Amino acid sequence: MVIAAAYLRGAISHAIKRARDLIEIAHSAGGLELRALQGKCVGELNNAVTLLAQALESLEASPRDIGAISRTYQAIAKHISDVERLGVFALSNTSSDDADLNRLLTAICMEIRYPLVTPSVSHTSQDYFEISSSFNLLRVPLLEGRYFLQLPDLYHELCHPLVALEGVTNPRLDPLSDAFRKIRNERGVALDGASVRAERRRGGADMTFRYALWRRCWIETWCEEFLCDAFGAFCAGPAYGWTNYHLCFRRGKGIFQVPRTSLTSHPADDARMSVILAVLRQTGCEQDAEAVERAWQDLASDRISGKTVLFDLCYPPEVLQGIASAAVTAFRECGIMGFNIQDPPKISGVLQDAWHMFWSPTTPYDDWEKNARARLLQEIR
Repeated sequence: MVIAAAYLRGAISHAIKRARDLIEIAHSAGGLELRALQGKCVGELNNAVTLLAQALESLEASPRDIGAISRTYQAIAKHISDVERLGVFALSNTSSDDADLNRLLTAICMEIRYPLVTPSVSHTSQDYFEISSSFNLLRVPLLEGRYFLQLPDLYHELCHPLVALEGVTNPRLDPLSDAFRKIRNERGVALDGASVRAERRRGGADMTFRYALWRRCWIETWCEEFLCDAFGAFCAGPAYGWTNYHLCFRRGKGIFQVPRTSLTSHPADDARMSVILAVLRQTGCEQDAEAVERAWQDLASDRISGKTVLFDLCYPPEVLQGIASAAVTAFRECGIMGFNIQDPPKISGVLQDAWHMFWSPTTPYDDWEKNARARLLQEIR
């Protein structure tokens, strides 16, 4: 006990020193576009220092409570690491492209009437586009802000906070919260029923397990991912469909994924494209949806061997259509401005133009993109 108390005393003191060093870095790093993130990081770290100091006082006053104090220390130390990994890392690794992309995202949020505080953007992702709702930080790969073809995925990430706590507590987003809750409940009930029916059949143990697995996937992450895809298609229009095609083609993975033994964070690419295409058709983009679908079917024809009879059981087509319809209705009721094919908004219109130019056989795309990006950034300054 004496040794453990001595260790914990030193560990807590060291964690306080680490948090204070991170506060110093946060104060001295980052540009104007990351001021909100800076304030969040400093606030979180100041609170961690206070809690650690209180834990140190508790250890001195009540050494017998070392178990509870240890757990407090562990939780705070983990949170400090999260602040460092996400927020402070972004602040201390700002790039010349951060300011441009933050201005662009601000313009996007104004254009679609985004109902929450615009996230900060940082080029610090080691994988792909991702957002931390707790830090209101959207991270993209190092050079992604320089190119148009993948930028429609910004819209997908913007939807995640809308169905997180930040969105649930916003009255304007009640229609979306209600739709999200209904979609999850209906999928849970449907898969529970399917599991019970499978259990009653002789030899249905494998399917009982799979239905239970699928239920967890749908409830925990898939419903949200489908809504975010619907949001991308609703706000960015056909460009989002092409971006999804571009990503799936580039990664070269199976597009008919059906979990068999373990959870997956994202649903199958083909199911996601079904939702995207349904939203495009419901928002007046039928002709572009047809073009995206033809390209997708061509891609799918090379990978159709990966599709099993389980696919439609896991991703019923009528369910995917229902999600698209419910999402479009909810977005409109929330006052979010969708893509208008007849009168495209500035940002999503440029992204739409980018994909048209990409497919053009006569115009060098790279030259067009460089000039179009320069013009767009000048217009939103």
